[in-house]
Amino acid sequence: MSKDSAIQWTKDTWPIVTGCEFASEGCINCYALKDSWRLAHNPNPKVSEPYKDTVVKTANGKLQWSGLVKCHPDRLGWILNWGSWQDSHLVFVCNMADLFHKDVPFEFVDRAIAYMILGAWNKYQILTKRPQRMMEYFTAPDRTEKIQNALILAWDTVMDNPSRKVKTMLEGSLHSNWLLKQTKNLKLPLEHIWLGHSVCTQEDAQDIDYLLKTPAAVHFFSCEPLLEEVDLSQWLGEFIGEGMCDACGEQGKLYAINVAPVAGAAICTECAPRPDWVIVGGESGAKARPTYLEHLRSLIKQANFAEVPVFVKQLGAKPVAHWDEENQVLTTHKISDRKGGILEEFPAELQIRQFPEAL
Repeated sequence: MSKDSAIQWTKDTWPIVTGCEFASEGCINCYALKDSWRLAHNPNPKVSEPYKDTVVKTANGKLQWSGLVKCHPDRLGWILNWGSWQDSHLVFVCNMADLFHKDVPFEFVDRAIAYMILGAWNKYQILTKRPQRMMEYFTAPDRTEKIQNALILAWDTVMDNPSRKVKTMLEGSLHSNWLLKQTKNLKLPLEHIWLGHSVCTQEDAQDIDYLLKTPAAVHFFSCEPLLEEVDLSQWLGEFIGEGMCDACGEQGKLYAINVAPVAGAAICTECAPRPDWVIVGGESGAKARPTYLEHLRSLIKQANFAEVPVFVKQLGAKPVAHWDEENQVLTTHKISDRKGGILEEFPAELQIRQFPEAL
């Protein structure tokens, strides 16, 4: 059972889907690919079966996804035993795959969301490289109804044989018609579910609008591994204070927008949704590509202008402190671990690990 993750920006990982496919340059050295291969060869069939046949090895020894994607309804109830109302956990949803891969049925996503509603004492971080499909899911006109139906089924399943922990967590609900209230009054977005998009390159940034058009309590970017300098100013803007929006005329927090068709305008968050959190980091592993610390600094500067919290996860296995283009010489930043994840070894200005206000 996944729990107690080593990923610094979360607490627990919830692998309810296994198997995936490459979707961007950021996927080339994916940790889930290597871990899935390793787990598929575990001698314990309970461990190996969820990953079996999801990864293949080519004739030259290279690992690649087979294209097989598996959903695991038996893992949905795990989260009901993690955290509590007094100790809310951050849960990274679908850490070994992508919940919005085309081969994950929306019916399964409905069931996953239903369990997140049952386990509402935790906060859930859903990160995808396919934000268009995520938008399609959450903006469907019948989505609320389908989640409500899945919630009724999930409740019946859990209550058939509830653990002591589940009884404790849901005790108040059992005596207050909680399920009836949820199925009648459920509204999206849900305040404890965060939605994110992986942005490793400028090309990945082209899909950001899909994320920001999807209703969510928290929108976040995961710029890890950061493979090049990425300009997010179009979506971040620069915070200029409170005032009247040039677009809608309402009072609110204003951001300076410097791109067409509203260049020079002061726009509120209602007219131009903004991300609430930016994660940045370098690539780890034996085949890691270089991480230029100047690229990390650039993203931090952009986020600071917009007053968006930033979390620097790691410098990567090959952090580049300076690049002498004229002489084609790299100066590396010294690290003592294979991921560059020891905060004290970061340059002082990169020692930033902030969380969104919603936490």
